[in-house]
Amino acid sequence: MGRIRFLLLCLLSVLFFVDADLIIGQELKPLLLPRPQLDGGRPLMQVLKDRRSSREFSLEKVPDQILSNLLWAAFGINRPDSGRRTAPSARNWQETDIYVADYSKTGKGSDEERQLFCAADAGFISQNVYLFCASEGLATVVRGLVDRLALAKIMKLRADQKIILTQSVGYPKK
Repeated sequence: MGRIRFLLLCLLSVLFFVDADLIIGQELKPLLLPRPQLDGGRPLMQVLKDRRSSREFSLEKVPDQILSNLLWAAFGINRPDSGRRTAPSARNWQETDIYVADYSKTGKGSDEERQLFCAADAGFISQNVYLFCASEGLATVVRGLVDRLALAKIMKLRADQKIILTQSVGYPKK
C-alpha cells in the first residue's frame, strides 16, 4: 500500500484507495486515519489556477494525515449538527460512502434518476479532491476507463453498490 498510494476515488463508488494491482490477492483491511486538520490550505483562486489532471505519479507515499485531510475535503461532514457534507448530494440522498454509491440509499428514485444524481454527486466529490490536490501539491486524475466488475469484486461490493469513476491521487512524478 505504500507505493504510489493511488486513491482510487471510486466515484460513485466514489472514491478511494490503492492501485488495484497492489491489492489483488490481498485482504482489504480498514485503515485507521488521524482526524483531519481543518485549518490551512491555499486561497481558492490560486488553487483553481493550479487545478489540473496528471497521469504521472512518483513512488512517494502519501502520509496518513494528508490522506485523512483529502478524504474529509472530498466528502467529510462539515456540519456535525445536521450531518451535512463538504460536497452537495442531489436530493440529499447521501448515497456515497466515499468509495461507493449505495443505490439502496436512493429511495424511490427511478434508474435514470439514480444514474444521473449519483454521477453528479461523484463529480462534486471529485472536484473537491482536485481542489485539495492543487492546494497540497498532489497529482490527480479522474479515470472513467476502469474494469468496474473486477474492481467491484476486489472491493467486495454488493450488487446495489456501483463504480462510476476512479480517481488516482499521489505526489507528482519529478
